[in-house]
Amino acid sequence: MKKILKTLSLVALVLLPFVFASCEKDISEGEDFITGKWRDVSVLNNPDLESYQYLDYVEFAPYNYDFHKRRMTTYTYSDDSTYSTKVGYYTIAGDTLIILDHMERTFTYTIQQIKHDTLIYSDVRNDVYTFVRFK
Repeated sequence: MKKILKTLSLVALVLLPFVFASCEKDISEGEDFITGKWRDVSVLNNPDLESYQYLDYVEFAPYNYDFHKRRMTTYTYSDDSTYSTKVGYYTIAGDTLIILDHMERTFTYTIQQIKHDTLIYSDVRNDVYTFVRFK
């Protein structure tokens, strides 16, 4: 019995670091998979909108361990040159994007895909949001 317990505890000690390492995604400050400006595809593909609405975009600041440096700014145009901004904050935990908006409301999204030029996520109602990167 003691041999079995000793063997099980040895196996647990060997496997435990791998279990913890595989459950957590390490996001370093240098990664910029979400950093940048993004436009909503549903706006870009809607011919009924005014031309200035095609200028709307969301900008994610570089990921930083300091939450208040992880700004998410929404630019909404009211004509071709006048826009308003709303600043919120974001964090990423695994495949979850959490946004604290300008009114301090929290929204949680599941990231479906982040590529160099595409960002797709869904909300709790399974509504899918697709964005494309622009410069």
